[in-house]
Amino acid sequence: TGKGMGKLMHTFTTCCGTGLYQRPEGAQFYALFPSCFHIETPNGSEETPSSFLPSNLAPKYHANYENRLVNFYDELPKFKTFP
Repeated sequence: TGKGMGKLMHTFTTCCGTGLYQRPEGAQFYALFPSCFHIETPNGSEETPSSFLPSNLAPKYHANYENRLVNFYDELPKFKTFP
């Protein structure tokens, strides 16, 4: 990882091995994998589900942006490595 953050730690489920998150060892953040989220309609209604995450889970920035697979056109800061 960048800037001497140490090892990149990965966490997986014990039942099927699905990835949950990764983070540099000792970092104050976690990179959650999109597969962790299941978006449903509220209480079985026919209302269109919201794709927005609660503010405590919303992204704060893009890390390792120099290695991105797609461009993100949003207002979030983009860092070459980890901030």
